[in-house]
Order: sequence, then C-alpha cells, then structure tokens
Amino acid sequence: MICPKCGNSDIRRSHSFDWGDWLHRALGREAYRCRKCRLRFFRLRSTQIAGHSKKTPSFSSKGEKRLDFRRRKRLIRRIITVAVFVVMFSMFGLFLIHVSVDHPPPVQDAGPSDQ
Repeated sequence: MICPKCGNSDIRRSHSFDWGDWLHRALGREAYRCRKCRLRFFRLRSTQIAGHSKKTPSFSSKGEKRLDFRRRKRLIRRIITVAVFVVMFSMFGLFLIHVSVDHPPPVQDAGPSDQ
C-alpha cells in the first residue's frame, strides 16, 4: 500500500479518534497513516500493508474469527448504548416541554341554576 499524497510505502495503522472512525470501521474500512507526510486515510480491511504481510498457520484463522466476533459484538453494544441514550434524552426533552407549557385551568360546572 502506498500513500495517496506522497507515494511513500511506509504506512502504519492509525488509531480511532471519533465517531466518524467508528462509522468507517462499521463499513469495513480501517484508518492508516503515512509516516512521511502524516496523511491519514482509510482503506478496506482486506488490504494489507506492503511489507507487513503475515504468514500465519492455518489454526490462527479461528482466533481471527473470534477477534472479529468480539469487535462486532463490542460495536453492537456501543450502538445500542448510544441508541438508548438518544431515546432517553428525547423522552427527557419531551417531558421538559410538557412541564413548561401552560395548561388552561379545568372548566368547572356552575351546577343547577336557582331560578
């Protein structure tokens, strides 16, 4: 893999920083950084860094599958946490709107008239 800006092949994986990175990871893309020009860019996970291809024995694929399962499970847990937070925050906002609105007093019947 080479840097799209300077063409250098000295590339490393970059750490995740914000929500946008989580979105890229959910779409199957990983962040990389050029060691020369410091450009940060995204590529598909299947792409390997040049010079860093691993020769793994056949039994390690089970460990990699377990790791991918754990990452997916952690991502799903984070998405559920964010969704619960958004729902609770929305309900709190609706409650505040309901409490802050002036409601008209109930109309009372005068009862039978004495005529």
